[in-house]
Amino acid sequence: MLRLTFLHRRNPDLDPQAFAEHWHRRYAARIVATAADLKITRAIFVTTADDDLNEALIRPRGAMEPRYDGVTELWWHTNDDAEQGIQSAAATDLATEEADTGYRIMVPSSARTLEQ
Repeated sequence: MLRLTFLHRRNPDLDPQAFAEHWHRRYAARIVATAADLKITRAIFVTTADDDLNEALIRPRGAMEPRYDGVTELWWHTNDDAEQGIQSAAATDLATEEADTGYRIMVPSSARTLEQ
């Protein structure tokens, strides 16, 4: 079993509710819809709860780096399954779509410009 965990931060210009909506309705839904092509056996998508309880849990731990807005866990039965899934046409399509849409939502435009 192989599990990869991806940590995401939203573009600060996007409010948390808009990020969560994109996250669940587009990003997660697209991965789930192509899970068989990606050879994924399990996928977990979590967005940060921005509430008093979460703040109370963070406070005792002291200063920490800024929290992540989303966490993705993708699971495969074998390393070969992961490699084949990551190299599939479905993975290429997802990466292209995220570059065209979600990437802009998760990364500030100034960082995007520096990386290109």
